[in-house]
Amino acid sequence: MAVATLALVICVGPTGAHAQSGAPAAPSPAPRPMVSDPASRPDFHLTWEPDHRASNIAGFPYPRLTPGRLISNPSYTDHQATRHCSAANNAIGALRNSVAAADWYCFDSVDSASSTWTPQGMSGSEDAHAGGTVDGHRVLLTSWYGHAPNSSTPRRSRVSFLVAGTPGRYAHVELVQLAPGASRFRALPTHAGGVVWHDNYLYVADPRRGLRVFDTRNILDLGRTDDPRAPGSRFVLPQIGVWSTGSAQSCNRGTRACYDYVTLDRSASSWQFITGEYCSRSQGGTLVWCNSRLARWRTGDITSRTPGRTINAQQVYRQPVTNVQGGVSYQDPAGSARHCYYFDSSRGENNLGWLVTDRPNRQPTYQQGGVGLQDLYVQRSNHQLWTVTEWPGLGTRIIYSVNQPSCP
Repeated sequence: MAVATLALVICVGPTGAHAQSGAPAAPSPAPRPMVSDPASRPDFHLTWEPDHRASNIAGFPYPRLTPGRLISNPSYTDHQATRHCSAANNAIGALRNSVAAADWYCFDSVDSASSTWTPQGMSGSEDAHAGGTVDGHRVLLTSWYGHAPNSSTPRRSRVSFLVAGTPGRYAHVELVQLAPGASRFRALPTHAGGVVWHDNYLYVADPRRGLRVFDTRNILDLGRTDDPRAPGSRFVLPQIGVWSTGSAQSCNRGTRACYDYVTLDRSASSWQFITGEYCSRSQGGTLVWCNSRLARWRTGDITSRTPGRTINAQQVYRQPVTNVQGGVSYQDPAGSARHCYYFDSSRGENNLGWLVTDRPNRQPTYQQGGVGLQDLYVQRSNHQLWTVTEWPGLGTRIIYSVNQPSCP
C-alpha cells in the first residue's frame, strides 16, 4: 500500500454519472473464487491494550471538540474540495474517462500535490450512526499517513472530516499518542491503511500492531498550527488504546496476520468489522498470484474494550485477487439475502485498478477502477461504494463513488 493517511468527512449531495468506455481486459493474475480458510483463524486474534495515559486527556489545557462541532464551523473546515472536478476525468486523471463514477471530489491544490501526506482509508457517517448523518450532515471519512518525500516509512498520521457541497469543505485532524508528562503528546507513525468510524470511535488499521482506537469526542483544538509536536495541524486526536496483535515482529501475509485495512459491514444482523491484508509479488516484472486474507469480527467484540481481553476472528477467507488495498461486504443491492464482497486492487501509479465483486466459492466479476484506488466504504442510503486514490496530482488524488455492483 502507498504512503499517507487521512480521514475525510464529506456531506454527499445528489449524484451524477458518466459512462464507462469499452469493456476492461481481465486482471492479471486472474481473480480466483473466495474460499474459506479455517486453518488461519487461530492467527487472527487481538488483545485490548488501553493507553494508560488516556485519562490525562481531561487535564489538557485545550478545548475539546466533537466531529459535529468541528464540521459545523466553517472557520474550522477551511480546506475546499472541488466536486465533479474535470481534472479527475481526463487522460491523466484518476478516472481516465474509463471509470463509471457516480460522484467524485478533488482535494485542494495543497493536499493534491503533497509529497509528505498520502490518503489511504475510507469511512463515513453511515458507518458512524444508524441515521447516516452527523449533526444533519452526511459525511465521508478518509485517513492519511505522513512520510518523508520519496519514502513509504510512516512518520505521522491524520484523518480529515469534509462537509460535501459545491465546493466541499474539510478539516484535518492529526492522530497522536499521549506521552509521559502532563499535557504532552507526540506524532503517531502508522500507515493507517484503513479506518472505520463507528459510534464515537475511530478504528485505524496498523499492519503490525492491529487496530488503533480513538475517541472522537477528544478532538483537541490547539488554537494554532505551529505547535512543534504537530506542525501544521491545529486539531489533534489522542489514541486511547490498541486492539493489539501482541507481537513486536512484522506481520507476514499468510503466516502472521496483517492489518492493512479495516471496514464495517452494517447489513449483517449483527454488524461485523472486516480486516484484510495487502499482498503483491512479481516474477520478471510480471505480477503473480499472492495469497492474502480477509477476516470477519463481531462488532460486539471489537467495541467491548475490556483490558486484557483477547478476541478471535469469526471467519477467514482467501481474497480473490492480489494487490488488495481495501475490501468490504454488504448485502446484494438486487434485494436478495446474499452478501457481496468488494475488493479494490491497485495496479500502480500509471495503471487503472480493478473493483472485484465476489462471494465464497463463486467466480468473481470485475470492473475498471481508478488509478491508485485504496480502501472502501459502503454508503447504504444510495447503494454506492466510495474509495480514495493515493497518487499526488490535481485530479489524480481524489475520492469517488460507483454504484454498488450485484453479486455474481
